[in-house]
Order: sequence, then C-alpha cells, then structure tokens
Amino acid sequence: GQKAFSSSILQVKADIIARSGKSMSLASFTVFEEEVFRDMPEEAKEMGCDPDHNAWTEQENPGPDPETRARAVGGHVHIGWGNGFDLKDPAHLDMCRELIKQLDASLGLHSVLEDKGTKRRALYGAAGAFRPKPYGVEYRSLSNYWIITEELCQKVYTRSLQAIKDLRDGIRYWELANEKDIQLAINTSNKGLARSCLAQIPAKLG
Repeated sequence: GQKAFSSSILQVKADIIARSGKSMSLASFTVFEEEVFRDMPEEAKEMGCDPDHNAWTEQENPGPDPETRARAVGGHVHIGWGNGFDLKDPAHLDMCRELIKQLDASLGLHSVLEDKGTKRRALYGAAGAFRPKPYGVEYRSLSNYWIITEELCQKVYTRSLQAIKDLRDGIRYWELANEKDIQLAINTSNKGLARSCLAQIPAKLG
C-alpha cells in the first residue's frame, strides 16, 4: 500500500546517503560551472537515456543539447500491468498514451502546484513524456520533488491508483478539462491554469 511505497523510497534515499557518507542535494536542476564540467570524465557527461515519447503529439521528443552543462533529475513513475509487451505494438502504445494523458491531468497538474523547481522542464519533463516498457509504461514528466517527504510520496501513490481506477471505469480526466490547457499548464508551470484544470476533474483525485 501507500505506506510501503513511501517507506521504500525514503529508505533507499537514506541508504544511499549512509553508504556514500555524503549529503544529497534534492535540487531537480543545476548548471555545472564550466571548469567543473570540463574536468568531468566523458562518461559522467553523457545524458544517458534513449529518447522518450510525447503522448499528446504521438511523436518522439527531441533530446537535450548534448553540449549543455545543465543537468536535471527526474522522479519518474513506473506502472506495470503485464509482461513481455512489444514496445512497438500500436495497441500497447495506445494504452500507454491514454494512461499518460490521465497522469498528466492528475500527477502532472498537481506537480505544477507542488514542485518549487521550474527550470527542469526546459531540459526534461514536458507534458506527456513517457517511455513504453515491456511491463507497462514509465511516466517521465515529474521531477524528484515528490520523493522528499512521506506525504508527497503517498500522494503520488494514491493519485496514481485513483487515476488508473477512473480510467478503467471510463473516466478520462483529459476530456473533462481542456487538453491544450493541461499541456500548457505543465509546460509553463502555470499554477492558475493548473488549478483551473483540476477544478474540472473529480475532487476525489486529491
């Protein structure tokens, strides 16, 4: 349940700090100083991830500039409902896109109100960002803001479950609010627009 989910995340974070003997910055975005970046080993500079996809445009998202000294941290949410899915299967991709739109209209809009770091979205984390997985999907729009406290971990857990349940019941959040407004609110961190969109979605979303 939500308690086990939040406890596991917070315990892993504590273990990393204990094993490294160092403090952990929870900033979601930073720009390395030029001399620091220059002296890094090349493998440390690699952005590292395959391109992700946009559920709204059904296109691949452009990758960040490989020469940038900016780096971002994600708090991606993985949701599974099976095994062995073909990542190029149109039916699987359609299911992923529907779920990601649903999560944008729940987790994504709430993150606009709760996430104090807004610079990350210039690099990563646009509305609709996802990667299909053999077991389901990875929602990539959130930063790491929600792993900071138990309360936020539990909110992400409960909102995810509610969004999935409602989608299975035929309640498509993105059809209750204007889908262009949902994307704009997330991509520009527009709190007023996010509140307006959420006001049109069932209050039980929380």
